[in-house]
Amino acid sequence: MTDLLEGAGGTDVNLKKFEMILMNEAQGANVVRETLLKSVPIRMHSATLEVLINGMLSGPQTHMINALSNFLVSTMSIVEKAGAAGINAVGLGAKNNIGAGNEAVTAAAVQAKTMGMFRGVKNALGITAKGIQAAREAAKRTGSGDFKGAGDVLRENEEEFGGTFRAFAKGDSQIDPLGKHKTEMGQDDVNAITAEKAGLSDESFWSVGTAVNALGSLVRVPGRMLITADDLFKTVGYTGELAEQAYNQAIREGYNPSSGTKFAERMAAIEKNPPEFLRKQALKVAREGTFTNPLGDTGRNLTNVINSVPFARFVVPFIRTPVNILKYAGTRTPFLRMMAKSVREDLAAGGARADLANSKMVLTSTMYMMAAVGAAEGNITGGGGGEKTKALREDGWQAYSVKVGGTWYSYDRLDPISIPLAIAASMMELGDNMSSRQRDERAAEALVLSLKFAGDKVWFSGVIELLAAVSRGDKGSLDQFAGQYPNTLIPFSSLRRTIARTVDPDIKEMHTAMDKIRATTIGGDTTKIDSFGEKREHVERLGPDWLVPIQTSERGNDPVKNELARLEINLPKIPRKIGRIKDSKGIELDSKQYERFQILVGKEAQIDGLGLKDALARTMADEEFKNLHEDPNFKGSLKEDVIFNIRRAFIKRATYLLRQEYPSLNQALIDDRHNVQFGLTGKPLPKWLADSPKAQ
Repeated sequence: MTDLLEGAGGTDVNLKKFEMILMNEAQGANVVRETLLKSVPIRMHSATLEVLINGMLSGPQTHMINALSNFLVSTMSIVEKAGAAGINAVGLGAKNNIGAGNEAVTAAAVQAKTMGMFRGVKNALGITAKGIQAAREAAKRTGSGDFKGAGDVLRENEEEFGGTFRAFAKGDSQIDPLGKHKTEMGQDDVNAITAEKAGLSDESFWSVGTAVNALGSLVRVPGRMLITADDLFKTVGYTGELAEQAYNQAIREGYNPSSGTKFAERMAAIEKNPPEFLRKQALKVAREGTFTNPLGDTGRNLTNVINSVPFARFVVPFIRTPVNILKYAGTRTPFLRMMAKSVREDLAAGGARADLANSKMVLTSTMYMMAAVGAAEGNITGGGGGEKTKALREDGWQAYSVKVGGTWYSYDRLDPISIPLAIAASMMELGDNMSSRQRDERAAEALVLSLKFAGDKVWFSGVIELLAAVSRGDKGSLDQFAGQYPNTLIPFSSLRRTIARTVDPDIKEMHTAMDKIRATTIGGDTTKIDSFGEKREHVERLGPDWLVPIQTSERGNDPVKNELARLEINLPKIPRKIGRIKDSKGIELDSKQYERFQILVGKEAQIDGLGLKDALARTMADEEFKNLHEDPNFKGSLKEDVIFNIRRAFIKRATYLLRQEYPSLNQALIDDRHNVQFGLTGKPLPKWLADSPKAQ
């Protein structure tokens, strides 16, 4: 250390430099920050996080969900504004307590907003004739290998292209510097995989630095696509809100809408050069519509805590988006909305702000009521509750879905409108699916269902999976949670899953980290099997499986599964170990053996010429079984005992057949029991056995 200090100018000189840094707090903070960002561990952390987040965003369904969500929010914003205008029209509008800029919403202003949103679509996606010509010239130069020339042509004519095209080309929002991808990644983690940050030169086309830049650009494609879609809807939201505010501002300035041309010209002038306060209001609405609005004090504190914990971002990679989604739903939900400071301020302001806040609540309350009625009629499902829905699920019942005709259509990926539907339907199901012995657990069950619903979202999945693993408390659950990360740290993890699911519809068994990698690259070795020996497949979707997030399913109305559901009996997972006896843990089956074992138990093994399902059907039809007493308050009824005894008989029969098919497995069981018989278990032998010839 002394040699290093002397080589850098001596101890005294370096101490003076350090004192100067400490005297300037801001400069000191910047120096420390820049030093840390240049360290290898931090660079590796940022690069790995960039791979993880972009990999989670790489699935086509993720981008379809994002687009659908933004479209629904844009549409609902018009409905909410129309509701506020209706509240004012019928004389129920709140008194304006803050004066100018908060006048009541009118139907004409809503119309101006709607027309502005349509213009926003044109502004985002439009291309001029000159732009089309430039695109053709760039394509021609690209075909001849002149990549630099093609880029120059596009840059020279970039204003001829709509904002969405420019956002994709530049990888940054053209209307808002705080894009969703950038706010989730963090400023220091954006573009982490570059030659510059790796300390490499990219001057030569064939250099390692150039390859790193190419890899980084490829890894960031999903994030760039997310920015592009968000920029489209931000432009729509921004232009629509600006048009509405321009309409109101023109009226405040004394222009009369009935004057025609003069009013329209003034509106256009305000939209072209809006005052700063109108521009900020429009940008605020645009951010809220894409869930990129800045977090409040609580959200920022949460972000700081997560960022301060090493590797916490790998468990909670997304912060701002999920918080804003929950805030969006909460500010529209009765009772919950009063917890939000913004809602309290809007209600206190009165006028347009209060009317809009109340319109949001009325619309969401209507959705709650519709979901509750639909759930009561059996046409809308929540997450289910108890053993009943676990049994129904194998027969085609689908959670978080709406039934149209005889088909279920999932709504769980349609944030944020899915949240009130899911909560209302789940609460209704708790009363239907829970017997009296379970009713005391209603609150806990509701919490579990809410966490499960959140866990299905890409934004929440990491932390929910960790909580589930910790709550189970066993080493296997934690190992399984940790085992998913090696796969996510290989680029395009979500896209690889989508491709694997499209190529092979069977759901794969994934017990280890290697299983997860194999299942999304070269294909998994084994398939998940249901209780009756059938291969489990991914459910169908309303359109191409690789793109459309809406799942569809039809009930099979299987009498055996229906009776199991009525009795609230869920057949437990078949044990992976066989031959378990006293002093022996048995032999654990490998993946192929376990898959075959499940098929034997559920379908192929026979007793008296009947498979498991047929044997259960015959038993359930028997009058003696029907007459057995059922007590909904007592888990473990006589009927449940009969059904489990039948299944245990088939497990025993399947074990015998499996041993016949796998001689090596049969020999392993024989050896295991021989070892137990002769005390090779690590326990001291009894004296009489230790002295016997067989033990020598």
